[in-house]
Amino acid sequence: TLGDGGPETAAVVLRSGGAPESTVLGFGKKVSAVMAGLANGAMVHSLNYDAIGGEGGHPGAFALTAPLAVAEREGDVSGREFITALVAGVEIEMRAVLALLRAGVNTKGRFLEGQLLSYLGATLSAGRTLRLSSEQLDSALGLMLMQASGSRQVVILSLIHISEPTR
Repeated sequence: TLGDGGPETAAVVLRSGGAPESTVLGFGKKVSAVMAGLANGAMVHSLNYDAIGGEGGHPGAFALTAPLAVAEREGDVSGREFITALVAGVEIEMRAVLALLRAGVNTKGRFLEGQLLSYLGATLSAGRTLRLSSEQLDSALGLMLMQASGSRQVVILSLIHISEPTR
């Protein structure tokens, strides 16, 4: 009942150990917030609960599960703060989708925009839930981009630095 990959991901996560911080939905067991976000995101995606925006993007799956795991771990996040964080992540994610489309970028060609931009939304939502400062959020976004599948930024930056003449 968990869709393709859901049960397998949950099994791995539940065996991962670590501090019991956040709940794996549907199992009632707690694991680290990172692993709960992974399992819950995988299940949402495998059940196809991640909506596709009118212009693209998958704003629901990761922009919800990341701040949910963080909010449970932190314990002092109000409903208002949580919803604000969720909306902020989805808003920025969808604005990025629209900006790419309006710039004529074929988001299905060079990278999987739903995946990459969902990481953006999840990072922003979780960062807002954690009450990160602007500098901390910049750092979190940089870390997200370095870890995100689908980005060619590292390759592009490497090529730029390699092709620059030494001084």
